[in-house]
Amino acid sequence: MSQKASYIDFSYCVAKLKLFASISATSPSAKTLRKIENITLQNSEMNSKTKDAIQIILVILSILMLLYSIIYLVNYYSENDILTHFPSNKKSEDTDLLTPNEIGDSIGGVLNPIIGITGSILTFLAFYIQYKANKEQRKFFYIGLNNEKQNRIDESNKNIDLEKKHHITNLKIFKSLVSSMLNYYISSSQNIKDFLESEEAKPLGIHLFIFKTDSSYEYFNKLDFKNIYDSIVYSFQNKNEDWENDFIKILNILNFYEKLLAEMKNTYKIHSQSKAEKLNKVGESITQEIGYVLSDNELKNFDGIVEFLEIVYNSNPDNTPVLPEDQFKGTDFERLQDEFFNKYLEKLHMRYNETANEKYKSQLDKFSFMNKKIGVEKFQTVAYTKHLREVYENNFINQTNFDKVQEFLNKINIS
Repeated sequence: MSQKASYIDFSYCVAKLKLFASISATSPSAKTLRKIENITLQNSEMNSKTKDAIQIILVILSILMLLYSIIYLVNYYSENDILTHFPSNKKSEDTDLLTPNEIGDSIGGVLNPIIGITGSILTFLAFYIQYKANKEQRKFFYIGLNNEKQNRIDESNKNIDLEKKHHITNLKIFKSLVSSMLNYYISSSQNIKDFLESEEAKPLGIHLFIFKTDSSYEYFNKLDFKNIYDSIVYSFQNKNEDWENDFIKILNILNFYEKLLAEMKNTYKIHSQSKAEKLNKVGESITQEIGYVLSDNELKNFDGIVEFLEIVYNSNPDNTPVLPEDQFKGTDFERLQDEFFNKYLEKLHMRYNETANEKYKSQLDKFSFMNKKIGVEKFQTVAYTKHLREVYENNFINQTNFDKVQEFLNKINIS
């Protein structure tokens, strides 16, 4: 387990995300589209006004020409007294009838101007009706155009609202997961401290290193980081600060502590299982040998036997319990070394030196081996806790990294 884990470089990932963001930024915004629509509509209205002026001029000219024709004909017919006197079919009262051609020319000459004037009036009326119809059609066209314009504006506003809601949702998820991970790392820091103090106080004890279960990092890794990046860009769009470097540092910090804690969990599991197995084997060996010791009238009176019964079996020489059963927490191997092994082995040494009896030699070898096993496990535990203390002091006592994460979260604006 390393004291300082190297950070993963997220710069490449963020650079790709910036490229996506820059491509999106080149697309025309809804505001730009509305400006284009307004200019187009204004040009259309100016062209329509120009056409109206031309039509009015043409209509006026037509009316003036028609009035001139009418005045001219009325004056001409009045001057020649044709309006109230129909022409005769004879050249005179005593002559022959007019020829068909002459009659046609007479009638045509009288009626053609009237028919022409009537046709002009009807033609003008037709054009006027068409003009009115075109005017109404143009009116409905502009109404439809305005409605379409309003629909586009509404749709644009709707899309803006949906985009805003999407960014806000992403930011809330991001902040929630990072906050959960941050709380997990801080609480783990306290658990490491408590475990260290217990392990250092009693290296031969079995102490629990409590690791809280937290799946925030797992869910965090499942996030679409392009969407998260776009949402963070949205959050900082009106702020003039270099947040991207901070964002990369935050990702590295989260990755570092997640891997560090995973490594610490694995190391603790190996250490605790190894210590428990070895101490249990020593305990089994002691249980097997202590029966012989207690059955020997001389050995059972050696120094340390009373203490052994108290430490291992919670029993006094008269078989009464030393502590209430609910307060007895099992064999204390530190006390067993100090109060049983040291005293009992010293007595065996003395008796063997005095008598050279193989019984003492056999006991001396067996219990010395057991005591050595306990000593080795104590030494390994001390080395383990020393290394763990260094990791804790380098990465958890000074919580600058945690403060950086919290500071970045506070900068993210969700509104």
